[in-house]
Amino acid sequence: MSYRESDIAYENPKAWVLNDKKGDCYTVFIKKLTHSVSDSSYARDEDGLSIAKARADYFHKRSLEAA
Repeated sequence: MSYRESDIAYENPKAWVLNDKKGDCYTVFIKKLTHSVSDSSYARDEDGLSIAKARADYFHKRSLEAA
């Protein structure tokens, strides 16, 4: 599937959040070496976005602690 940069609602060095207008949700993706893997999806509202951002930040923080 192909996304545009404008579809990214939030991003950090380890994860990003897709504003999926077709699926009517926010989906958290974890960055891998050559691709990203979806982790979880949340309702496409203000609460869903804040939860998705927190989940993305969790993966980033976890990667810093492992280093």
